[in-house]
Amino acid sequence: SVTYKPFSDRTAEIIDKEVSELVTKAYNRTLELLTKHKEFVKALAERLLRDETVNHDAIVEILGERPFSTDEYRRYLDSTQGDIDETLHDNENENKDKDENEDEDEDEREGEDKTEL
Repeated sequence: SVTYKPFSDRTAEIIDKEVSELVTKAYNRTLELLTKHKEFVKALAERLLRDETVNHDAIVEILGERPFSTDEYRRYLDSTQGDIDETLHDNENENKDKDENEDEDEDEREGEDKTEL
């Protein structure tokens, strides 16, 4: 089976080179930012290890306000906050149910252990 390309091999080489350069630049910039802000990254990682999830307010608490803000960003936050709150509430209930089930299973096992004596 032959795949059709709407461009020449030379054009494909140029595209590959450009993409490679973009990826390399993005990688280097990311590495530079992570190194420069290592303490913030560490603080965020510690918070995630402690709480497992972080919301926008926690991120702002750890990293500070964004260096730039747009009305679009604020609208996005406002529109997603209800969804986030609902998801967090559902997750809390799920975890509570899971913990209760584990406690019940443990109680049953302890009861079985006592009856064997």
